[in-house]
Amino acid sequence: MGNFRELALFLKDAAGHTLGGLLGYSLGTWLHIETLWLTEAVRGGGNGTALLQAAEDEGRKRGCRVVDLATFDYQAPGFYLKKGYEELGRLTGVGADHSVHYLAKRLSQPEGSAA
Repeated sequence: MGNFRELALFLKDAAGHTLGGLLGYSLGTWLHIETLWLTEAVRGGGNGTALLQAAEDEGRKRGCRVVDLATFDYQAPGFYLKKGYEELGRLTGVGADHSVHYLAKRLSQPEGSAA
């Protein structure tokens, strides 16, 4: 596909060690976040929010209008809900009786954008 573009964002310390990141891709007007992770040491300091915001900003630059992702119930559905994501559905009974939450968010376009 001609407009498929990977997205890879990383959080690194001063020594260049990776402390977290976000992987995904865009396709047309759709941004998909495959994974967002942080090491325990940098959780709770706004780093997840910064990575998510950077991904959404890049998606807007690419003309994306919607972003989606999936997260387990023991991971971070509440985090994404606080960031404006809406739950589209849930798959229950996964693994040791866990659930996968499917979430999405409409991306507003930058002012003056024709997209």
